[in-house]
Amino acid sequence: MKKSLLFILCLTLFTSCSVQKGYIKFDGKTDEIISSNALKEHLENYPNSSIVLRVPETSSRSTESESNSYIYNAIEKELILNGFDVKDRGLYNAVMDKSKELSYEEIKKITGTDLILEVLGDFERKYKTNQFYDKNGKKLVEPGVEFQKFGAEIEFKITIIEGNIFGGSYLFYYTPCAEQNSGCECEVIYKAMPQTVYMNRSFCRDPKVDERGYESVPTDRLSDFVRSKVKLMLKELQK
Repeated sequence: MKKSLLFILCLTLFTSCSVQKGYIKFDGKTDEIISSNALKEHLENYPNSSIVLRVPETSSRSTESESNSYIYNAIEKELILNGFDVKDRGLYNAVMDKSKELSYEEIKKITGTDLILEVLGDFERKYKTNQFYDKNGKKLVEPGVEFQKFGAEIEFKITIIEGNIFGGSYLFYYTPCAEQNSGCECEVIYKAMPQTVYMNRSFCRDPKVDERGYESVPTDRLSDFVRSKVKLMLKELQK
């Protein structure tokens, strides 16, 4: 009996002193979806409306514009798959650059476009926490430690060109580590006794991959996120 208790005690001490696998988790934010009746009525009457994607002004940030082109292409592909007549955004921007004083009626006549889908703001959004969960799901706090992960958000604004009518506003979030099994279930290396967290190290990845302790959202995951949210937006407009 004493030997069994001694064995259990030794095992407990060994387990407590050995490195454990923990995880981090962030609470997801609620999407914001606002659609006007004017836009719903427009799409009911003209389901195959022509539309142009207007992207953030990047005249002084051409590199950033190029790096985001895969996102803009993903949006346009989803619009095409849903029956929209997608106009060339380069042509539209050229018209706007040359004629800043054009009325919306003139823009519609020159470009043959019914709707503007404008992308607002940046995509990446940083999430921080000093909390993590141990292997049993217990929440722990580690003062002085900051886990960082990149999520994303994308905001759209739709304008009906004829009459310059507000069509809708849509803000969508991609929250990293929103669920335990989301690729973050092995992000933390720690010891229980004394509680010690090893920053910039992870069971998920090589510690040399990113010495900052966080990684940007992979392009394929960000592209899938954007396309899924465009689908959600269009589904909302069909109600």
